[in-house]
Amino acid sequence: MIEKRYIVPIAAMVSAGKSKLLNVIYDIDFLECKAGIGTKFVNILRYNLTISQPKFYHLVVKQEKDTKGNIINVFYKDPNYEEKIGEIPIIEENKNINDFLAASPKIDNNNIFYMTEINKAEFIKDKEYLLTHDLCDIPGQSEYQTITNEDNINKQ
Repeated sequence: MIEKRYIVPIAAMVSAGKSKLLNVIYDIDFLECKAGIGTKFVNILRYNLTISQPKFYHLVVKQEKDTKGNIINVFYKDPNYEEKIGEIPIIEENKNINDFLAASPKIDNNNIFYMTEINKAEFIKDKEYLLTHDLCDIPGQSEYQTITNEDNINKQ
């Protein structure tokens, strides 16, 4: 299970500069920035001082019951995904995932969660905040998928 923290999504329309802003805040260049739709998956950025190099991995989402019986989504590190370590492998993987999802006619919204752990945050003075809050790069809010009649039939 991934350590529970608050997630702060960076939300805006397509091409508003969400990924670029996060690259600047963390002084990184991991997140793909391009005109049009660039980010096709949810990338949770976690500050982690215990690592020597940044790392990137897939998250599996499972619905579970909390202590009060409420259904909650719990993130687990995907044991079948080969973790990427270091700047260049992370940059390449971000591009590969975005390209793959851009070419996919349908996207499984339960399978688009990834985490990038970062060991520095030069421009953020309040490091304590980063130990309890993860910033999150998400696809642009004006991007959508259409639902076909076949999709509706399959859900019944």
